[in-house]
Amino acid sequence: MNDEALLYFSGWKQHISVYPVPTGDETLTTALAPYLSGKSTLKFPLNKPIPYDVISRLTQAFVTSRTTNNPTNQRSNQPAASE
Repeated sequence: MNDEALLYFSGWKQHISVYPVPTGDETLTTALAPYLSGKSTLKFPLNKPIPYDVISRLTQAFVTSRTTNNPTNQRSNQPAASE
């Protein structure tokens, strides 16, 4: 988003990982708790249904934080860097 990664994901033999984990939304934190692995990684096992609704909420939380809480990441008015 705005030339920066919003979040990362990786596929493994038995799970999909998504990171980092956002902070500040207690309802979202509760929904993410069963998938938390380590400090800031989520693991979604492939032998269980993927919780797309939770992943959508996670993504929306990042989009919201980037567009409303951190004006330094809002680069829409800046010209693109030349190569």
